[in-house]
Amino acid sequence: MRKRELTSFNILVSAFFLVLFIPHSLTPQSIQTQAPIEHTPITSFVHGEVLSFVVQSQEIDAQIKLYYRYPGIEEPQVRELTYREDGYFIFDLDTSLLPALEFEYYLEVKTKDSTFYVRPEDSLNNFSVVGESQEIMPDVPSDFPPPQEEAKRFKLPLNVMGSIAVPLKKDDSGSSSSSTDANGNVRIYTDYNKNGLGINFDSNLRLTNSPYEGSHHADLSNMMLSITKGNHRLNVGDININESEYTAYGLGRRGTDYLFNNQKTYVHIFDVSSLQPQGFSGIGIPDPNIGILGGAVGYRLFQNAVNLKAVYLNGRTDPSRGVNVGSSDFYTKSKGSVFALVEETYLFENRLNLGGEIARSDSDFNLDDNEGSQQGTAWKVMGSFAYGVFNLSGTYNYVDRNFNSIGYQYFTNDRQSHGVNLGLNWSKINVTGGYMSARDNVADDPSRYTTSNDNANVNLMWNPLTWLSINLGYQRDQQNTAMESGFDPFIQDSITDQFSGSFFFNVSPFVQFNLSATNADLNSENNPQYANTNLTLNLGGNFRYREWITLIPNLGYSENENKFMQEKMQIYNAFLTTELIFIPSLLSASVSGGYSQTEMRSYGTSSNINATLSLNSYLDSLIKVGQLILALRGNYSSMESPGFSDSFLTLGIQADFSF
Repeated sequence: MRKRELTSFNILVSAFFLVLFIPHSLTPQSIQTQAPIEHTPITSFVHGEVLSFVVQSQEIDAQIKLYYRYPGIEEPQVRELTYREDGYFIFDLDTSLLPALEFEYYLEVKTKDSTFYVRPEDSLNNFSVVGESQEIMPDVPSDFPPPQEEAKRFKLPLNVMGSIAVPLKKDDSGSSSSSTDANGNVRIYTDYNKNGLGINFDSNLRLTNSPYEGSHHADLSNMMLSITKGNHRLNVGDININESEYTAYGLGRRGTDYLFNNQKTYVHIFDVSSLQPQGFSGIGIPDPNIGILGGAVGYRLFQNAVNLKAVYLNGRTDPSRGVNVGSSDFYTKSKGSVFALVEETYLFENRLNLGGEIARSDSDFNLDDNEGSQQGTAWKVMGSFAYGVFNLSGTYNYVDRNFNSIGYQYFTNDRQSHGVNLGLNWSKINVTGGYMSARDNVADDPSRYTTSNDNANVNLMWNPLTWLSINLGYQRDQQNTAMESGFDPFIQDSITDQFSGSFFFNVSPFVQFNLSATNADLNSENNPQYANTNLTLNLGGNFRYREWITLIPNLGYSENENKFMQEKMQIYNAFLTTELIFIPSLLSASVSGGYSQTEMRSYGTSSNINATLSLNSYLDSLIKVGQLILALRGNYSSMESPGFSDSFLTLGIQADFSF
């Protein structure tokens, strides 16, 4: 059996490399012939919305800045775009802060080799952006500070944020309490860039006078030291590992990693904790008993049409030494290693994308027993095709019962699935549909339960008018659990049909409505007592009048009926959040509250009320440095049900500060 398994794995590995023989004529043009960055110019906006300036660049170490100015300002404002892991640089501009309905901008891009500017094609002018508003915009103040004023201010590499709360009334009897809750953060950071060398240090220290069990009054919540030089990067602290689905993806842990990436060759070496350690533990080189040592090597072939990568991890874990881990027999010491090959192919100017991954693991799930290690295999293939308004994609995944990656604290094995998705994006209409089928017990062991799940869905998004958006959807989910052998095989099944719809009305930048409805119907052949229907309705909105008042109301209704027992439960909800500005930048009030009522024939009627009022005073002008908010806050809550009634009132003073 073992020989056969290894032979199958070798066949998969061999097939994995067949992509190397793809004819050269099918590969896209050389990346050197493409522009170094891609940017879609912004030409218009609605005052009050958020504009996203997006730049796609292959230079992950590039420095991209946005220069923009509006009438009345000679020198442009400067903002730096933030790099994202997916290869995009982004900066979000809140247009409600703009004093005019027009501005112009250009981009500056600095790489290790050159500096260039992004402007309209064959022009030295800037991009022009024109906005619209439902209200008359005021003139730009004559004493508006120049953008260089902020840059000239001396800033300490220290940021302190905190909160101190003193309760005045903390129970329903009206007795006073002398306890004081104090929480805060101390951020220490610095940034250095010169002659291609970049050093960035950022850390946050969490402080509290009432730590929970197992923590301290002062804990290091996060810390990162990053050193970059050209295509090289060294990180020490809280890092994130994203290599592949079957090795480690989204692994945010404390440790050290080194990365080299010149868009052709990729080398990544890392040593991180397998669990999130407590407090100041795990900085630098992690404890090998709860550590993961690994690396990845990748290379792009055929003018970047094919990307190959190999990933290897080896480590140990002990859940009892991690944060937020309780006591359970499932939490055992374990060790393991995993090796994976990952392939991606991009053809016909990225219209056709193919990819896959093959992984092999060797894991001992419990170091305290005598069973030893087990070997497992996982693999997947995927592809997508896009042409014009159509796009099609599909995936297949297989994970056997013994596969496990040390790169995940929890991993679901013994499963296989396949799915397909189809999309149409034409003008103001976007239609998507998909089908996914999954099951466990992939070896068809007759002594184990087998659960299968099939899901089909179709969705429509339509924007018939500039102020109206419509979303409609339908999905069917079918689930079945059974055992093929046994004296009394357990059988569980269900079929759920769900219809949904939502309407969004954007009357103006200051007035929006939304209405949504969902109806789900569940039926079961072997368990009719679980059959039920569920209806949910919601009506919400967002209203704003200049900077003086903001209202966010929401009304909801939910109805659940058990068709077998003919028992109905009805829930009514109402929520409101509002903010009132009495004196701008000095005095405001915020109110939030909710009411919920539940009705059942067999139980009766119960209700809940919760309301919070906060009177805020902004004292920045008094301290001259940083921010200080002094607030008087009160909260009232009550609960009523048949035979029970209770209410609770708290009053307190809270100071939030940062400098």
